[in-house]
Amino acid sequence: MPRILLCQLGPWGYRLSTGKERALRWVRDAVSRQKFAREKAPESLPVCLIRHSSLICRRWGNGGGMCQFTNLIHWMVLHTP
Repeated sequence: MPRILLCQLGPWGYRLSTGKERALRWVRDAVSRQKFAREKAPESLPVCLIRHSSLICRRWGNGGGMCQFTNLIHWMVLHTP
């Protein structure tokens, strides 16, 4: 029998799984020795190292929703640290 992920059980399972992952990330960040910024500076930095022109903000529309969604997930997996 294949393993079923919590996020595959429906919208409530997805929200629960997302909350679990956020909590795990918070705990990992809290116990790590890496320093994080405590506040965000209002001004931009003088140099931009990476710039992209992604179509993620595009409206879904009536057609091709599943292909766009799959491409969005693929892009997010590739560009998430």
